Amino acid sequence: MRRIIVLSLFFLVGYINITSAGLIKEIGIIEDTNSRLKVAVKAGFKSYNSLLLSSPARLLINLRGCYLSKKQPTLLRPKGKIVSKIYIGRRKKGTRMVLYAANKRSGFRYRIDAKGEYLIITCWPRGKRLSFKKGQDMAIPSPRKGLKRLMLSKRGKDTELDYTTNKIPKYTGKKISLEFYKADLHNVFRLFSEISGKNIIVSDKVKGALTMSLRNVPWDFALDLILEVENLKKEERLNTYIIEPIVKKEEGKGELIVKKVSDKTVHLARILKKREEERRKAQQIILKAYNLEKKGKIHKALSLYEKAANLWKDNADLLKKSAYLYYNTGNFSRSYYFANRALKINPNDAEAALYGALSAVKLKRIDDANIMFSMAIKGDPKIPEAFYDYALFLEEQKDYIHALSIYEEYEDLFGPILQTSLAIAKLYNRLGHREMACTKYKEILLSGFKIRLSTKRRIKEKINKLCKKKEKTI
Repeated sequence: MRRIIVLSLFFLVGYINITSAGLIKEIGIIEDTNSRLKVAVKAGFKSYNSLLLSSPARLLINLRGCYLSKKQPTLLRPKGKIVSKIYIGRRKKGTRMVLYAANKRSGFRYRIDAKGEYLIITCWPRGKRLSFKKGQDMAIPSPRKGLKRLMLSKRGKDTELDYTTNKIPKYTGKKISLEFYKADLHNVFRLFSEISGKNIIVSDKVKGALTMSLRNVPWDFALDLILEVENLKKEERLNTYIIEPIVKKEEGKGELIVKKVSDKTVHLARILKKREEERRKAQQIILKAYNLEKKGKIHKALSLYEKAANLWKDNADLLKKSAYLYYNTGNFSRSYYFANRALKINPNDAEAALYGALSAVKLKRIDDANIMFSMAIKGDPKIPEAFYDYALFLEEQKDYIHALSIYEEYEDLFGPILQTSLAIAKLYNRLGHREMACTKYKEILLSGFKIRLSTKRRIKEKINKLCKKKEKTI
């Protein structure tokens, strides 16, 4: 029987053409650990699309043109801590998979690879804590959030204006992750209608295709961003959006209304208009830089981030992003410069202070590093790497008492890890507190940490040495 495949897309995320169509031949979990989950699907499918949703956190994958046979499972239960369950069900035009996050709040990250007949879905935890290894350099955490935070950065104090009517809109929609590749704009807005529950009417004058990749952003922010990039506007009426192009009126047409306003108001309006235009330009540049960064073109991305920062001067998150990338590329002077600019906007910013401190260490500015590390552990948010790196720095400066107090503060705030526990035991011994060092080393062996055999042997040697000395003194 001849099959007619309708090409109008219901979901347009991650569209990929694949030739054959038919049944799902195999589906199963090929890797399942607490750090990574891999699911393989063998099927002849026309296309696939994916959408990451929150509340609860879950990933939807639609396989078009292929259907689940009775032999294949409809429920998979991974044993790891990333995904709790995977539902597989039949739909009119194919098959849908739903991967529910084990942690409903934080969710997970994912990647989909098409390899011949196979579709490989890889999932891993969000916000995984950095692991510290003996002898490695100080750790620098990446900025807390990605594109959304750069696009909607909170403004610093404005010394020239106090004009409260010009606020950045607040976005309250559910967070989504989506990808478009040369997608028709009408189909894009159909997707947003499904996500938002809003009625969306799109003018026939709206034309063009969209390529965009966004991760973990509110749907209403994503919609506004698309409208801005495509020079479109929306009008809301009774749960309905009407979308049409922004058209400039020709001269001599329309009604002219003249209102008397003060010179001061006109001046303020002009400044605000200029700032909004600069912000819009900066947002477009940030989007290009973000996509270059994802492709690994860091130097090109950095030049664009700097250009955006010159337009949007009070965007602290953009300055921190530049500081972070410059540090990772080894340009510590530029990293230090941008971290200081971010701190001028918000002196209580722990991320900016940490980037500045790490750069100061590389530049041998010891006093500056000490001040900035102190700012990093006192500021917001509380960052584990700030405490750990500061303690390492203090050890290098032979300030052992202060280093010990910072390691202990780390464990009070974030819980013990093997590296901090070993460092504390070592400092107890160095400071002459052998009994406390002995107790700490014994505690480490009983802690349940994954410890290498060579490290275990060294710990046991320390226990034998320290505890024997303790017994002799008795």
